[in-house]
Amino acid sequence: TLKQQLKAAGSTFSPRPSASGQARMALGIPNQKRPLSRQVGVLFWRGLLDMLRNPLLTAFHALGGLALGLLVGIIFYSVKNDTSGAQNRVGALFFALCLLAFTSVTSVDLVQAEAGTAGREMQRRYYCPAAYAATKLVLDGLLLRALPALLFALPFYFLMGLNPAALQFFTFLLVLIGFSAAVGALALGFASGLDSPGKTLLAMNLVLLLGVLFGGFLANKGSIPAWLRWVSWLSVFRYSWEALAINELSGVDLFLSAPGVALSLPVRGEVFLQIIGVHTDLFVADIAVLAAIYAACCVFVVVVVSWRNRQRRE
Repeated sequence: TLKQQLKAAGSTFSPRPSASGQARMALGIPNQKRPLSRQVGVLFWRGLLDMLRNPLLTAFHALGGLALGLLVGIIFYSVKNDTSGAQNRVGALFFALCLLAFTSVTSVDLVQAEAGTAGREMQRRYYCPAAYAATKLVLDGLLLRALPALLFALPFYFLMGLNPAALQFFTFLLVLIGFSAAVGALALGFASGLDSPGKTLLAMNLVLLLGVLFGGFLANKGSIPAWLRWVSWLSVFRYSWEALAINELSGVDLFLSAPGVALSLPVRGEVFLQIIGVHTDLFVADIAVLAAIYAACCVFVVVVVSWRNRQRRE
């Protein structure tokens, strides 16, 4: 019968794999999906080996962070608890954030140089976009953000003579590394989504400059027009600088003076912070928002890499 003939024909010929299946078989890629943890582990190891074979970028970041920490620490050496010391403290902390922020764009060339290769490998399903994004975030965060921030902080903090308490020092270090990692993740997102270094650098510089302007140091938040004040809520500089300033000046006795006045007025650090528009009761909230911004930037990187991968398929 016809049914028996079709059954016999089906047993004679095996189903032909699809074109994508044939390509995957030719490349030696298994059709089953690898676990995400294995993909991340392999990519992390490969990326780490690449950085060890080409250590110039990591070494430049590390040595540059150490040298700049020494330089800035010497400029602000041994600040006192007077008017200039209070000004130098908040100014140096804000400058440290600006320095780390504008060096975060160094990952742009690295990401866009390998964009073609990474795109082809994701198309062939060697690994998924989330694994690639996670690997980049970890390697960039550890070697190009946390390590330079640590090497910058050590000479900078102790040469300036900032609060010597262990809790204050490690809080300073945590905020500095968290800020650097957040800005680095944002740079990775722009580098993954834009197709040229010029566009990426322009976008990052605009975002960073707006963050600096609305960060609370250059312009007091209360003096900003009400219809623009909402921008300050988006500035990662605001939360990081406020946390660093509160961490440094809370509980410190300052002796402020004015030209032509012989007396120095004792002022608590909390009062000085309120004068410049920083509310000390927002310390925990500032750190929590900084952590949330870092998480949002990480999600942004994953979303952008996945979107670019879908574009290549189309």
